[in-house]
Amino acid sequence: MRSTWSRLTAQAYGYAIGVVVSKYVVGFSATFIAKLCYDVMAFFGASRGTDGFFFYTNNWLAFNFIAGAVFGVFMYAPWIAISTAFVWVPFAAILAYKILTYPHSVLDTSSAAGLRHYLAMGCTNVSLSQVYISVQCTDQVLYSLPFYAAVGFSVGIVLRRMYSQRIRCRSISV
Repeated sequence: MRSTWSRLTAQAYGYAIGVVVSKYVVGFSATFIAKLCYDVMAFFGASRGTDGFFFYTNNWLAFNFIAGAVFGVFMYAPWIAISTAFVWVPFAAILAYKILTYPHSVLDTSSAAGLRHYLAMGCTNVSLSQVYISVQCTDQVLYSLPFYAAVGFSVGIVLRRMYSQRIRCRSISV
């Protein structure tokens, strides 16, 4: 009985930590990954004259997914909880609610503005010189980025779990 409660507690802690990491920590790491990619591209002369900030904002959903996956791979070892593979569920529910209640939602047959509003790869309506961010970009930061980070985190957890099981199977068969 006691081991069941300790396993459930470990699952709950792992899940809670996964949600917090996906919501708050991955975003900082995504900017670091974007800067690293931008610097490598600039070194090889492939930056095309844009600056690093706009490189990040134009591709921020991809960078948040990648950062989430990296965190998922490294967070699996300390908190071995398969429940962390489902940290994307609350973020998906919130994002789905926002998409469905968007003024031109996906339920409107004339356009899929809700999907485009929230699920674009990045946002160009950001200005550092005028300190401006559009409503679309704000909505992506609040709802889409945490969802992509959580999906990446879950993918990282699953990949690490598969790798760990493969290593265990190899050591048993040898």
